[in-house]
Amino acid sequence: MRHCLEKNPEERFQSARDVAFNLANLSEISGGSTALRALKAPRRLRVWPIAAGSLLAGLIAGALLWPRREPDASPVFDRLTYQLGTVDSARFSPDGHTIVYSAAWEGRPLQLFSTRAEFPQPQPLGLERVRVGGVSASNEIALLLNPDAANPTLARAALSGGAPREVLEHVRDATWAPNGDLVIVRMANGRDRLEYPVGKMLYETAGWISHPRFSKKGDRIAFLDHTAFPDTRGTVALVDLSGHKQTLTREWEDVRGLAWSAAGDEIWFTASDNGTNDFLYAVTPSGRQRLVLSVPSRLFLQDIASDGRILLVAEDVRVRIAGHAAGATREQDLSWYDSTFLSDISADGQWIVVGEQGAMGGPNYSVGMRKLDGSPPVRLGEGYSGGFSPDRKWVASFVNGPPPKVTLLPTGAGDPRPIPVPEIDRIVGFGVGFFPDGQHLWLNAAEAGHPARTYLQDIEGGKLHPITPEGVLAEGVSLDGKSLVGPDLEGRLSLFPTDGGPARIVPGLASGLDFVQWGPGGKSLYVRDNNNLPTTVFQVDVSTGQKRTVRQLMPADPSGIRTVWAVAMSPDGKSYAYNYFRQLSQLLVVEGLK
Repeated sequence: MRHCLEKNPEERFQSARDVAFNLANLSEISGGSTALRALKAPRRLRVWPIAAGSLLAGLIAGALLWPRREPDASPVFDRLTYQLGTVDSARFSPDGHTIVYSAAWEGRPLQLFSTRAEFPQPQPLGLERVRVGGVSASNEIALLLNPDAANPTLARAALSGGAPREVLEHVRDATWAPNGDLVIVRMANGRDRLEYPVGKMLYETAGWISHPRFSKKGDRIAFLDHTAFPDTRGTVALVDLSGHKQTLTREWEDVRGLAWSAAGDEIWFTASDNGTNDFLYAVTPSGRQRLVLSVPSRLFLQDIASDGRILLVAEDVRVRIAGHAAGATREQDLSWYDSTFLSDISADGQWIVVGEQGAMGGPNYSVGMRKLDGSPPVRLGEGYSGGFSPDRKWVASFVNGPPPKVTLLPTGAGDPRPIPVPEIDRIVGFGVGFFPDGQHLWLNAAEAGHPARTYLQDIEGGKLHPITPEGVLAEGVSLDGKSLVGPDLEGRLSLFPTDGGPARIVPGLASGLDFVQWGPGGKSLYVRDNNNLPTTVFQVDVSTGQKRTVRQLMPADPSGIRTVWAVAMSPDGKSYAYNYFRQLSQLLVVEGLK
């Protein structure tokens, strides 16, 4: 770019061929052992697009093309992983040279590996479907078994090998205190609890908690305090051992990854305001914040060694939709931009509701609808996307305030229709849908200080009526409108009568299955097993629990696919669409950051 803008025309590139040649040479600088120096960006950020290629090459090119100023540091990036897929979590061992990480390569499940920073040859540790929480001073690993399931289990294992020992269920996250005890995030009755030692609650929230990390002195715990699961919006917080909690930052749209600095005087974290490019920041316990590293990529902080080296994941994340119309010969891509979420399908199986939550979605995101034949999407308005009305004339949407707003967006001519919900503090998930009569909504939301639950709301307004217990969220409504369906607190798919009667568990199903759609006549359910890939969709008889496999869903290219997020299917099962996350990442050690 500097050559293109030279004042002397003879010193500029003379053709696009010259530019391409120089870029090709630049892209060859991708060796993991090469010292790659990057410049910090100024406070005012500009995001530059990265051409397809390796994430590390993108980091290098971005660092070289970033607006110049006198550097405060000259970081060196060393690449540790080279396979195609996703790094889920990574930690330094006490010696600072061994690195333990879990990753899903080439479409396989999460596996546990170790490697050495000076010679990054991965060594499988023989464990699958695990996430690393932390490594103790005695080289014991805190693991989460089945971390993406409804009920993750905390386990302990020796770094030297051997089978893990299960410790506790319903644990979302865990790590080690300096004295060798565990600090955990436990899920209980729809709330997240930060406990240290195990059993003693220091902080509780109706949202969710991630990345607890002890201070070097062992007197405080830093963590990420998220607004509503599974949204990664949240703040950086600090709690002492008496339970006094501080919020250190404003709310970020996306905040993930946290560690104490090597000196122990700052908390470093990765966050963004647009959900696309997460940069590395630092904040002191008094709340003074600064930018540490910005590159045109999505960074995810994993750990900081005692000598100041940083363990980072650089990610390329795409949220996509694949769909299949009745009678079509193949699936096709139905995504909007790069972060498209699926929330409903029309009864005739011809249209889906989509929401764009990336940078192209705007500050409050965008809601649209799209035909399964691949026609371009139609933007309807802003917000998180909900469901179609029975006559497909409206799509429910919401924006989380304060205060939150529910709006019915017309799919044809007409004006948006606001629905007042004055009692609600926040709306969670994709939590707005229509009842079959078209005059009522079901709403997954929470009152201030309470866990989320599902409410019934008249579209003309009026008082909200709670249907499910606190901590229980519905995923759909029966065809007669007499019950909501969703997992109970134990993850068992259940029917919750709208008249307030006792819930009824759907027989014959294991915990952790998700509702997809009611079958013809309301006598059966389509459900999906999200614990494995490919995702299997079953049709289940509500009375007997008998089930049969309907289809298996998986993109043709499995690389980097972590989960199938949502499935929408027409009642006859002939048309369907599904959401999937493709997350391609590389593990990096960065030296020289201050």
